[in-house]
Amino acid sequence: MTIISRDRLFPSSSRQLARTPLSILDSIVLRYAPTAGVWIFRDAPTVDLLTASLKATLNAYPQWSGQLLGLPSLIIQITTLVDNGVAIAVKFAHPLADAMTLLQFVHDWAAVSKAMRQNDPLPALSPIFDPSLIDRAAAGDIDASHPSPSVLETARPLPLHRYDCWNSKAGSPPFMQALVTIPPEFEASTEPSGPSIDWANWDYSAPVSHYLLDFTAEELHAIWNDANSFATASHLDALLAHIWSLIIRARKVDGEFHLDVTFGFRNRLDPPLGTSFLGSPLYGMKITATAQDAADHKLGPIANAIRSSLHTFNASTLPALLHELAFESSPLRLWSGFFGARNTIITSWIHEQLPMRNVDFGTGPPAYIEAVMPSTDGIVQIMELSKSGPAMKRWYEGGATVSLHLRDDVMQNLLRDPLLRQYRS
Repeated sequence: MTIISRDRLFPSSSRQLARTPLSILDSIVLRYAPTAGVWIFRDAPTVDLLTASLKATLNAYPQWSGQLLGLPSLIIQITTLVDNGVAIAVKFAHPLADAMTLLQFVHDWAAVSKAMRQNDPLPALSPIFDPSLIDRAAAGDIDASHPSPSVLETARPLPLHRYDCWNSKAGSPPFMQALVTIPPEFEASTEPSGPSIDWANWDYSAPVSHYLLDFTAEELHAIWNDANSFATASHLDALLAHIWSLIIRARKVDGEFHLDVTFGFRNRLDPPLGTSFLGSPLYGMKITATAQDAADHKLGPIANAIRSSLHTFNASTLPALLHELAFESSPLRLWSGFFGARNTIITSWIHEQLPMRNVDFGTGPPAYIEAVMPSTDGIVQIMELSKSGPAMKRWYEGGATVSLHLRDDVMQNLLRDPLLRQYRS
């Protein structure tokens, strides 16, 4: 690969410099891996057109020309391939963009590029960048000197992990020392606020495999039918239950396992933030199961647990959770998930209005896409398998792709499991 140029781009229209505080939720994901995706096209506009359309798009997203903690908010790499194809890689600092924000931005950029290519009027873009809307949704007075006990009574029973990384120094990896060390200004007054992280369950030196599993629409519907013999679950609940059960079986150890599912706040608050709200308004909930629960691969109870847990995060409880998080000593202290032999983190990039595969810069949809996830044991990501069209009413009608990052031996066990493809006709 030859680097042709590196440039810092700004909106095509001038803007005054501004500082915008991040929300409670944005601050929590400060140490998360970047939100990143790659789109590869067999044909695409020229680099000059992509650059011009990016500058025009940044007029609606001026904050992403700035910096976060001295680092670029957004990095884009355009690679021209020997067969005239083009790869477009987009990477955000996670506090500024979750997967939904990434997809909105790339779709907007593609729409502007397509309009420029066809000499059409540029589309009107209307993203909402106002992190204060999250903080204003918190219950009680988050500027008070102490949290409200009555509000905490609503937040504390919610099904989520509250791993206290400041209470987790023992056994922690060397590269985690900065995160698990209590800052000097808090040493005298800090009491444990949650269980410690069980580092022994994560062999960070073990090799990790990455594998993509495609499930057809017919498989997804069969999985859903099986799960709903016990419960009323969505197609996504059923797929999560299937994948997680397979992972537990592949671990080949007894005891408890935890599934940490990322969920969004946008449409769960009242009033809702809306799909065009930018940032990382997300958190993770937990579901617990045992090796015995997964042994017989009964999807209904697990899918039902996922659905029941999701229902607890609503417009009545999320403001209380925001209140609790606002009074934590540091937004980086509590971890809502972990990875390794006992924990699986699953995140969905499914977006029925703006699917990842529907991005079109004016030359057609991508030939290949990839959601870039950290290569860590226990990380799972889900997205649509096929480009959606007018005849497709729901995402699962086009199938799904599941991206797995698992320890090598666990991955091999999973791929050999005869239950993996038991729903294939």
